[in-house]
Amino acid sequence: MTIKYQSGKTVTVIADGTCKGNDSIGTEPKISPDKKLVGLLTGVHFNDSANNYYFAGSRLCSFKEGKCVLKLSGEKYFIEEWHFWEKGTQLILRSRAKHGVGTVERYDATTGKLLEKFLEYKVDATYPEWARRIALL
Repeated sequence: MTIKYQSGKTVTVIADGTCKGNDSIGTEPKISPDKKLVGLLTGVHFNDSANNYYFAGSRLCSFKEGKCVLKLSGEKYFIEEWHFWEKGTQLILRSRAKHGVGTVERYDATTGKLLEKFLEYKVDATYPEWARRIALL
């Protein structure tokens, strides 16, 4: 699938999730199991006090037929990890602020509606499979 940004840049996401021509602002591309959606993180670049350069994902963008159909921000500012869930009909992610407690969240992949969320540190074996998958246990 080829994604075209408003800036005119294009990125082709290959079946294994890698990007060709990735001079874009996105990272961590993934293709849904049904191959209809591509998701990637957008965010900001910043330097720390030692002048190391970092990328911080803060928004998950979902593309269908090369066009952005959903922009999703997590409960906290930084999105640390994300995955398609339920055959691509849902998105799960782990977000947190610069410091402190993270959250695990599950969204509808079409509407962006928040379906469920938990504080990450509370997730254990009794929680739903999606929450255990995305939490740092």
